[in-house]
Order: sequence, then C-alpha cells, then structure tokens
Amino acid sequence: MKNSLDLAVLQKFRILVQEAQNHSDRIKKKTGVSGAQLWVLQEVSEQPDMTINQIAKKMAMNQSTVSTLADQLTQGGYLTQEPYIRDKRSLMVNLTPAGVKLLKKSPEPHKGLMPFILSKSSEKELLVLDKALSKMILHVPKAHQEYAKEPLPFTR
Repeated sequence: MKNSLDLAVLQKFRILVQEAQNHSDRIKKKTGVSGAQLWVLQEVSEQPDMTINQIAKKMAMNQSTVSTLADQLTQGGYLTQEPYIRDKRSLMVNLTPAGVKLLKKSPEPHKGLMPFILSKSSEKELLVLDKALSKMILHVPKAHQEYAKEPLPFTR
C-alpha cells in the first residue's frame, strides 16, 4: 500500500511543478520577463518606494538575487532605482509606465502559481505541509538550505 501512496504523492508533485513551470512559460512568452521578475514588479506595484532589501524579505529571497532581478527590470525600462532618502546606500524601487503596462497584460497570478496556491491554503494545511516537507528534506543527502532563498529554476 505504501508504494502506491508514494507514487500518488509523486504524481501530485509532478502536477504542481509542471503547472508552475507552464505558468512561468506563459509569463515569459506573453511578456518577455521571467516569473521571478514579474513577482518583483507585483511587489513594487503593491508598495512603491521599497528598497531591494524590503522586496527580498517580502519574496523570501536573497537580497543579491532580487537586486539582479531589479537590475534586469531597470535595464528593460520597467523599474526605476533611485537613492533612498533615508539611506543613500539603498535604492528606492518604483514601476515605470512600461512596468505598469506590462503588469496589466501579464497572466495571473503575478506572484507565481506556487505562492498563489500556498496563499489559498489554511494555516492548518500550511503547518501540516511544512512539517511533512521538512521531514522530506532531511532525507536529501547534503540538502542545500540556501535553495530556500532562490527562485525556482524555471522562473528565473
């Protein structure tokens, strides 16, 4: 019985991962930006004048990763980055009119399919899932914990 349950769970993982990748591919095809870049745009649209560190915290990602994504979006004309008033070492990030237009034509959910699915789960469901995934990670030899702060590879 356990073997068939293993396979049933594996199939559900396959569905979720493939659907997340399909969503990311649709974003890239329709907009030319990656899923992770679109998430940055969405965060900035919800709260203008954030710093890269603030965006990174909201996305649970490394500051350097978000900085790279923001630089790419700035080069593409979708974001502006200007010195932060309180701390000139930090940059204040905002959407350009092109960034607003891009968000409007982008497939939903803008933050990605996995964050959307998790946001629709109850606290109880998330606690059960967190516990189960934590146990699963223990079975991964030399698990790279730093991956927790990186976007999924197909969303970059």
